[in-house]
Amino acid sequence: MDFNLLVTNIAALFIVLLMVAPLVLLTILVIRTSKKPPTINKERIDALEQNDNIIVEDINAALTELVNRITDLEEKIERDEQTVKGFGGKK
Repeated sequence: MDFNLLVTNIAALFIVLLMVAPLVLLTILVIRTSKKPPTINKERIDALEQNDNIIVEDINAALTELVNRITDLEEKIERDEQTVKGFGGKK
């Protein structure tokens, strides 16, 4: 008889859980959707856009400097390849 009571209690708890879980999830959903969306601050957006522009300009300047150095290095390597080395230094 005790086993039947245990099975009945477990079945009752499972049924209650199935009824309560959707209500809890619906409550959470309603609370989250009822919140106001964040306000858009025009000054903050302008400041972020200005920071982005500064970053882009700095990166472009650094890349331009890098390209110039690589070009100078390539020209130096080409000049070194074209010069003829003499016999003077080794004995």
